[in-house]
Amino acid sequence: MRNWKMESAISVLRDEEIKDLFLDVVKVMATLRRKDGCPWDAAQTPATLKRFVLEEAYEVIETIEKKDWEGLKEELGDYLLQVLFQSEIQHEKGRYDIGDVLRDLRDKLIRRHPHVFSDVPPVENLNVKAQWEKIKQKEKGTERHFDGFSMRLPALLASYKIGKKAEKVGFDWDGPERVMEKVDEELAEVKEALKAGDQQHLREELGDLLFVVANLVRQCGWDPEETLRNGNKKFIARFQAMEELAELRNCRFEDLNLEEQEKLWQEVKTMGGVEPTVTPTP
Repeated sequence: MRNWKMESAISVLRDEEIKDLFLDVVKVMATLRRKDGCPWDAAQTPATLKRFVLEEAYEVIETIEKKDWEGLKEELGDYLLQVLFQSEIQHEKGRYDIGDVLRDLRDKLIRRHPHVFSDVPPVENLNVKAQWEKIKQKEKGTERHFDGFSMRLPALLASYKIGKKAEKVGFDWDGPERVMEKVDEELAEVKEALKAGDQQHLREELGDLLFVVANLVRQCGWDPEETLRNGNKKFIARFQAMEELAELRNCRFEDLNLEEQEKLWQEVKTMGGVEPTVTPTP
């Protein structure tokens, strides 16, 4: 069994410095929460902080995509703040503190990596995820694959994770081509619902179409959330390019009719140079 306490890429001196820094930040957070601390920090609750957790996560993602490594350092700190904030609130309620959070995390990482921290034979990379899920399912005492699945995830991400879970038990399309057939089927149903004017049915069919498209992206090896984010970036880049072209021609984009705007759009498309890249997802 590997003695992880003896293995560190960080010097002993740096270890102590990190411990001191971490405790300092925990104490600063506790001070801010006191009655004589910061009124805004003291007034926050787990519910009021939810949006900041999400915002900080997306800001971390944005700096990674920009390869802004110095900016990432700041954003990781902001994200860590949300963990400390929520933990301090729970500490005040007498439930647990950041130490309990860290202990549980440490134990989970060791427990779910028996090929590293116990006398279990090494496993291939592809089997590591399967082993993690098997141990996780055993820990939670669940037999059904979607027990405990969070529907609070962003919808595209949820569709991706649902597809991945179904894939693990073999319930999946046999390649992107088969998914495209389903896309065509769902699109035909959307057209029928639209023609019939049944809004409730149309909404249901659009949901089915979005789910299948998200899983088409998964089958192609990408994350649908990231893929759509890149699509959003591409649209904005092209729109801004259209506005710049209009300005160069001494006119305002919003004063052009739809046909003139479409001509600018097609012109920008042929220019290139505004296409963000999409990173394949394992």
